[in-house]
Amino acid sequence: AKKLVAEPGLVGVVGHMCPSGAARASEIYGEARIVMLSPSSTAGDFPVPTYPIFFRTAWNDLTQAQGAVDFAVKTLKAKNVAIVDDKSGYGRSLAEEFKKDAEAAKLRTVAYEAFPSKGDSPGQIEEAAGAIAAKVNATGADLVYYGGLPAEGAALLVELRKLGVGAAFIGGDALYDVERFAVA
Repeated sequence: AKKLVAEPGLVGVVGHMCPSGAARASEIYGEARIVMLSPSSTAGDFPVPTYPIFFRTAWNDLTQAQGAVDFAVKTLKAKNVAIVDDKSGYGRSLAEEFKKDAEAAKLRTVAYEAFPSKGDSPGQIEEAAGAIAAKVNATGADLVYYGGLPAEGAALLVELRKLGVGAAFIGGDALYDVERFAVA
């Protein structure tokens, strides 16, 4: 960000991807009065810079969570939800917001699980997904809400289906990964 604001004639930046990096950079861009447009920083608690320079092209986690709860209750007619996150900042934020909104909508949380850590190998992800799927299976949930990135989400869905769990499976915008979810 410091190098970018030194560029003559710069009026805007497209980025940053993650909210933590975007938050730090927005302070620098704000001081320089440089507009910042992020296609993927969705954190609902993104700190608003003193100068309004930050814009998003994606909805934030608060909006995604409320939309998912509305869909779960009104369309899916869900009653009991198991919530799972991948322990990323993105996934945890989505899952926590969904849980809060779900409780307000009288959707019962029957489980809240999380993958053990980020950056695991595919084998470790599958093993963790299997353990989480077994816990979810025992709850009788009619909905699984997943907050997180596609690798863990796809592995979880595969493991749920292996166990015969027929619960609806929904989550945030990162799940729109057709190739990864085609196997599930």
